[in-house]
Amino acid sequence: MATRIIIDSDESLNALVTAMGETQAALSRIEATQATILQRLSIIKRKETEMAGNIHEAVQRITQSVQNQTTVVNGAVTLLQQLGDLIRQNAEDPTALMSLADTVDGNVQQLSQAMAANTVADQSGGGTAPPPNTNPTPPVDNTGGGGATTVPPDDTAAADTVPAENARRRR
Repeated sequence: MATRIIIDSDESLNALVTAMGETQAALSRIEATQATILQRLSIIKRKETEMAGNIHEAVQRITQSVQNQTTVVNGAVTLLQQLGDLIRQNAEDPTALMSLADTVDGNVQQLSQAMAANTVADQSGGGTAPPPNTNPTPPVDNTGGGGATTVPPDDTAAADTVPAENARRRR
């Protein structure tokens, strides 16, 4: 159903034109806001896809690392099981025991090298540390504002704005 507007003076016409102009301006602002939201959603979607790929790659790296560690651990277990048997078998022969000791020393060196090859050194000097995070998470509003993720106007600022508090929490 169409609405009929009766214009009885120039003043009414000017008021109607002003109202239409304000409505058009409001619609333009809504359209601009909508475009910004769509752009940010596109950035979020792309980041989400990247993160999913990064998680998949990390799982593959961890799986390979566990397989490497399992191989080294199984080798060390076998070596230790055989060591006891060899000592008992050669207890009466000093030359055989010295040869066995040399073999054990060589095996210890190989085990140490294998462990070092499959371990990332900790920066503090003890233990192991995970590899550095090359894809930091986007910044999060920790000011009590509802916990919403803050999306920067362009995607280049996201990698540079991780709050120090979030970094401490991940350790």
